[in-house]
Amino acid sequence: MQDLASKLPQPFLGVHVRRGDKAVEGAVHVENEHVAATLEAAAREFGCTHVALLSDDPAAAAAIQQHSRTVTITAVDRMIPTSAFGLLSAVLALARHATALLGHSTSNMFRWMLQMSYQATYSNLG
Repeated sequence: MQDLASKLPQPFLGVHVRRGDKAVEGAVHVENEHVAATLEAAAREFGCTHVALLSDDPAAAAAIQQHSRTVTITAVDRMIPTSAFGLLSAVLALARHATALLGHSTSNMFRWMLQMSYQATYSNLG
């Protein structure tokens, strides 16, 4: 978990973009141009120029990057082992080390990242 976070430029936004089979659940596909514009606005808001993007679509990061001039997008899924442990490690790294997290409320993965972030932030309060 710490190894992945140390490979990402700091500070960074943690982002989950779901493509794949989410359409069968009624989710609307968001165009790459819109995703890029949203990431650029969030990056300005949080003082970041880097985005760590986790997606089930291996082409998502490169496709979104084509529409962004102000942020650098790193495909996290290419940095982790293709396994449940690799995915868990990535989610925990983003949850603990990202300046902010972005995703869609219909994404179970994004909601899981938010929960992990909340627990990492508030679990040591007495």
